[in-house]
Amino acid sequence: MLTGAADTANQAFEAVTRIVGLFKEDREKITTESDRAGSALRIHDLFQQNPFHTANQTVQTAGLSAPTVNAVLADLERLGMVDEVTGRKRGRVFSYRR
Repeated sequence: MLTGAADTANQAFEAVTRIVGLFKEDREKITTESDRAGSALRIHDLFQQNPFHTANQTVQTAGLSAPTVNAVLADLERLGMVDEVTGRKRGRVFSYRR
């Protein structure tokens, strides 16, 4: 039983390590390739806490203007980090891809 618990703990640790590595890679990519790195990093932090956000939620939570949020979400989409999952023009939901 203890062997099973240890295996599960090791798997969880490895999963968390991979996730943290992905977040780090994305932050580095944002820093080097985004035109709005400061705002993009702020929104990236929100996606780390919750992988699904609407543009309106992001405006309220990040404290950024709607045009800035929409531009950053488009930038993160271009960089392959988020996907718009509804296919709508209003009430769009974005998902953290990785």
